[in-house]
Amino acid sequence: MWRDLDYRVNHESVIEPQSQPSALVRAAQCPTARCPIPNTTAARTLCGGCSAVQPTTGEIQSIPDMVKPQLEEKANKRYPLFKAMEFKSQLVAGTNYFIKIQVDNDDFVYLRVFKSLPCENAPLALHSYQTNKTKNEALTYF
Repeated sequence: MWRDLDYRVNHESVIEPQSQPSALVRAAQCPTARCPIPNTTAARTLCGGCSAVQPTTGEIQSIPDMVKPQLEEKANKRYPLFKAMEFKSQLVAGTNYFIKIQVDNDDFVYLRVFKSLPCENAPLALHSYQTNKTKNEALTYF
């Protein structure tokens, strides 16, 4: 594990760069590179990067349910239908959730919800939202 680090400390405690960066660093520098650690959590979601689009679960549905009042207040609109369809997540100093919400037969809203770290003990926050989306529009970072 230690030999994969990109910097080493010599006997005088001076940090020297290695001649070649590790496979992990090369992959991070090239977005089309194959991940050097496939089939691991780190390979699926690197810190700062968005996950692939995933179908929602009961746990994910609870996130928009909790921020629905914030959205209705900001948008000045009521949403009787509020069903999470799919989501992406982004690991930062907490987690950003990008969630596609069905609010009518052919009308969707995208939510960006921030969940802080557990040690901060803060409520979920609706960071931003996008309206007038369709079922076939891709859920992207915003």
